[in-house]
Amino acid sequence: MLSALREHIPRSPLWKKLGRWDSVLEEITNLEDDIRAQLREEIEPDSRLNEILAAGENGVIPGMVAALNFQVERWAREREGLDIEVNFRVEPVGDGIVNVSYRAFHMNKVKEEHATTIREVLIDFESKVTGWELYGKMQKLFTELERLKLILRDELAIIILRRIVPGRCKYCPV
Repeated sequence: MLSALREHIPRSPLWKKLGRWDSVLEEITNLEDDIRAQLREEIEPDSRLNEILAAGENGVIPGMVAALNFQVERWAREREGLDIEVNFRVEPVGDGIVNVSYRAFHMNKVKEEHATTIREVLIDFESKVTGWELYGKMQKLFTELERLKLILRDELAIIILRRIVPGRCKYCPV
């Protein structure tokens, strides 16, 4: 269908906007990787986590990076993210060990006293990430993606309302 439509309306702004749509999605994917890397670089050396890492509770950092990356993506889209007061869960397992999760992001089993440290680090980084340059870039890309979506929707609505497109293609009956 797409190739036939391209033959019928080759000079439509639709094609340029679809190309830009693909490139914006690729930029967003690359930016998400950069944000994950920056989160990991900044969380790992945090001295508050030294005791946790020394205890061999190494599932904490990947869980924190995933949760914070999710937060960045939600906030950049201007949507509601996770609420630490509601979504941070500490479930006792036994023997002073708890299972820590931030909604769907599990941080593995840790000692009970480490749960408050994890919560504090998450709160600190949630307040930091919105000031990062990468966050600002991601906001701009999501704004552009929304704008492109509206333009593409309008172009497709025009094509659909016309019902008949000019020209011929290899699929048109003779």
